[in-house]
Amino acid sequence: MTIRPATAADARGIAETHVASWRSSYRGIVPEERLTALDAGGRVDFWAGKLEAMQSPECCFVAVDGDDGVVMGFVSAGPARAEGEDNLGTDAEIFAIYLLESAKGRGLGRGLMRAAACCLRDGGCRSVSLWLLKENPARGFYERFGGWITGEKPYVTGGFTLPSIGCRWDDIEALIAALS
Repeated sequence: MTIRPATAADARGIAETHVASWRSSYRGIVPEERLTALDAGGRVDFWAGKLEAMQSPECCFVAVDGDDGVVMGFVSAGPARAEGEDNLGTDAEIFAIYLLESAKGRGLGRGLMRAAACCLRDGGCRSVSLWLLKENPARGFYERFGGWITGEKPYVTGGFTLPSIGCRWDDIEALIAALS
C-alpha cells in the first residue's frame, strides 16, 4: 500500500471508497434506504472539482494498492469551517476519512491521519478536530490517538437525523507523535 496526495484522477476511486465505506461501516446505524441510495457516480464531479481547487493547507491523501492503483482509503482535511455549530474551536478539521472494509486493521487509517496532520501542521495549523456519528465504530480509533469528545450536534442529511459528536486535538504535534 502507498499513501500519497490525491489528484483529480483519483476522484472516482475516492467516491467509490466513500460509498462502500458508508455501506459497510454504518449498516445498522444509518437507515438502510439511505445506504442503498448512495451513488458513487454522483460524487465523482464533486471530488474532481474539490481536488482541482485545493490550496494549502487543504489536503487530500489516498491509500492505494500498489498492484492495481485501487483507492483503499482516503482522508480530506483543511482549515476549520467558519464559526458556528460546526466549528469546534480548532484551526483545522478532518472533513472525511474512510477506508474499505478490506483495508481496515492494516495501519492505513493511522497513515492517512498522520499524512493529513503533517500537511495541516506544515500549513500553519496548530489544532485539529473532526465530526463523527456518535455510533461510529471508529470512535475508539480517534480516542486511542488522544482525541477527546468536545461537542454534540444532530447530523441531518437525506431526510434523517442522527447524533454526531465532535472530537478534537489541541496540539497537532502531539497527534502526529501519537500516530507515529
